[in-house]
Amino acid sequence: MVASEDVILKRIRVSKKDSAFVYAVLESHEGICSYSTLDFNLQDNFRDLELAIPISMESECREVLKQLGEFIYDI
Repeated sequence: MVASEDVILKRIRVSKKDSAFVYAVLESHEGICSYSTLDFNLQDNFRDLELAIPISMESECREVLKQLGEFIYDI
């Protein structure tokens, strides 16, 4: 992602058990977004992610998120 490009910030919540899979999918779509895992408690059953999506990749990222939701659960 180009640092000077405008981005859309989006937060998603994923179950703890699926988080590694979601991380791998996002990383495999190189350049589609960057993400940070937000603070959590170890007993939480979820992870909140903040995605920084380049405007030029918005539709592709939304499609990946849609497919993830259909595959594992609603995001």
